[in-house]
Formats: sequence, C-alpha cells, structure tokens
Amino acid sequence: MQDADVAPAKTQSTPMDDDEHIYEQVAGELKGGNRKEGLWLKAQTQAEGDADKTQALYVKWRVAQLTAEE
Repeated sequence: MQDADVAPAKTQSTPMDDDEHIYEQVAGELKGGNRKEGLWLKAQTQAEGDADKTQALYVKWRVAQLTAEE
C-alpha cells in the first residue's frame, strides 16, 4: 500500500481541547483591557476584593458566557 492510500489517524478531542479557544479569547480580553466591567465587578464583589479570586471567577463566568453563545 502506498502512503497516499493511508488515511490520517484521527485524533480524539477532549473537553479541554474543545474549549481551549474560549480560554484564549478570555485571556486576550484581559490582556487587551476589554473585559466586561459589570461581570468583573460581580466577580470582585463575590471575591470580596481578593484579586486572584476575582480573576478566577471572572474567567469562569466569562468562559460560561462564551460557551453558551456557541
């Protein structure tokens, strides 16, 4: 059999692979200063001002928003 006759192996995607592009989009929004201010304030309030928790909540909620839009 020649190489041209061999079908390429299929790669199985995982849920992590499926939404990685969304996380990349959110990272770009944060780097570019394009965050959703209302959502950021909600996260900040929920995190009681803790900067790390604020960002983690924001990313979690923003990813959920973008996933729902797809």
